[in-house]
Amino acid sequence: MRDERERAAYFAAYYRSNRERIRERRCIRYFADHEEAKRRLRESYRKHRDARRAEAREASKSRYADNPEKYADKKKRYKAANQERVRAQARSYAAKRKAIRLGATKGSDAYTAADVALTMRNQAAQCWWCGASLTSTGYHVDHRIPLSRGGDDTAANITLSCPSCNLRKFTKTPQEFCGRLL
Repeated sequence: MRDERERAAYFAAYYRSNRERIRERRCIRYFADHEEAKRRLRESYRKHRDARRAEAREASKSRYADNPEKYADKKKRYKAANQERVRAQARSYAAKRKAIRLGATKGSDAYTAADVALTMRNQAAQCWWCGASLTSTGYHVDHRIPLSRGGDDTAANITLSCPSCNLRKFTKTPQEFCGRLL
């Protein structure tokens, strides 16, 4: 043990006294074989990835524990600046929870925020049921065949509707609501 400490102290002192020379040699070696250096860095990253991630998690927890108000303020600013994104994530999360509860999820087939954006473009930002503009009224992600009636939580089963239509439709099928064909 003592030999290891002496050796570590020797190398630390050597590094401090020869820092510039060591850095120069590293740079020369790095630029001489750039691809080999990148390979070594990737290998080192893979080898120590789990330890580095655990270290980063602990550091993050520590920073949060030291100053939770700072992070609460940061979260509040993000929500204020990204209201539509936060609402979409909340709707998606709530729909997924409901689908899980009703046993309607199909794992990776569940719809995503990208599916909602594509549906918005395909519907030209108009309510599926009444044709109202969704940009002025806001929108709800509506399941054509309700989850409670055996519908799936997939992109093929969602439409965007204005809040009033979605709340009036409730758990009705399209035929019960207005006779509209799928």
